[in-house]
Amino acid sequence: MDLNKYALLLGSLVANLQSLEFALRTTLFNHNNRSTSGLKFEEIQVDDEVDENELTNYDTLGELIDKYNGQIASGDEASKIDTYMINIRDALAHGRVSSSSPTEHMRIIKFNKPKSKKVIVNFSEEMSELWMKSTIERVHNEVQKVNNKG
Repeated sequence: MDLNKYALLLGSLVANLQSLEFALRTTLFNHNNRSTSGLKFEEIQVDDEVDENELTNYDTLGELIDKYNGQIASGDEASKIDTYMINIRDALAHGRVSSSSPTEHMRIIKFNKPKSKKVIVNFSEEMSELWMKSTIERVHNEVQKVNNKG
């Protein structure tokens, strides 16, 4: 896969993960009957002080998925968000990406924290065009689940 196609697919994957996080945040925000008190997200500026809530807190994607699955999709297995989304997101954020040559597919590998000077690989995927496209679709389907519930 050429570098331009890789960059486009990687950008699409990251954008879908960001969409999933924002959909989870807004759905949890609305579920908890929060009010923005007239605050418009697109108007927030550096040094503004805003309330802490589902839109502004430091919850990780994993924490957001746990809250969503427990509060909103509870008892509805088909609506629960696949926790594999966390693995994808964490691999992109903390993994190692390499290729043995410019014509080879990229491989992404993520390692656990070391224990006794050893590490365990917890994610390893060849980032082929097929994998990228199917993963983008997989994340998009999870976004749709949230949007359909919200």
